[in-house]
Amino acid sequence: MKANFEANEYPGIKSQMAEQTISKLMSQLDADIVSFKHAQAWDNRLKTLKEEVIKFGKINYTGYFGETPLDEKVDFIDSLESNDLGDVKQIIYIVKYTKIYKGAGNIFKYQVDGQGEWKVSSKTNQSMLTIETLCPQCYTQRRIN
Repeated sequence: MKANFEANEYPGIKSQMAEQTISKLMSQLDADIVSFKHAQAWDNRLKTLKEEVIKFGKINYTGYFGETPLDEKVDFIDSLESNDLGDVKQIIYIVKYTKIYKGAGNIFKYQVDGQGEWKVSSKTNQSMLTIETLCPQCYTQRRIN
């Protein structure tokens, strides 16, 4: 927008008022973009949380020599939003996670399941979400057959 204005302004005439107006508009546009990215990330928090829970299962519960996935479910049971954190938005979700897979050689089946709390937070006007499990020990793995 600024480049377009400068390319089309009348040569030899500089208006300080026009420069200030453009600078103000550009600052507002930048602030609006940051705010939009924050809102977009916050609106997609359940999708992002689901991806993080699946990544958690992949890192912590996998057969020693690989796995053959059979079933994997992430269910959001409940949530509690914290309102008194200043410029931070935060929600704690209770997440039920179930994963069934066959270990290497497809001899034994394993099941991972449990229900634990996950915290999703973000500072106002930041597009990055912070996601952490508050109870990794709430999920257990056992052999089934």
